[in-house]
Amino acid sequence: GLALRYAVVEYDPPGRMDIEASHNIFVHSYDRLTVVPSGDGCLATYDATFRMRGPLGPFDALNTWWFRRLSDRAGAGLSHALGGTLVTT
Repeated sequence: GLALRYAVVEYDPPGRMDIEASHNIFVHSYDRLTVVPSGDGCLATYDATFRMRGPLGPFDALNTWWFRRLSDRAGAGLSHALGGTLVTT
């Protein structure tokens, strides 16, 4: 599989962290994690942008189906790990 090494780009405690990863010249990901109080818990939002670059750039639109499937699995895993409920938008 594709392994991405993320770096923290911006950190605004306690509620926001932006991370970024690139895999060679072809793949770039920019993700934002926000956490806000909600009742007796919190609401965690993970927003990710995944782009194909370089010679693969023209195929970025075809990447949508694959990325949606991957993000649905990631969201379910994150919700399970946090003991919460997955809310999609």
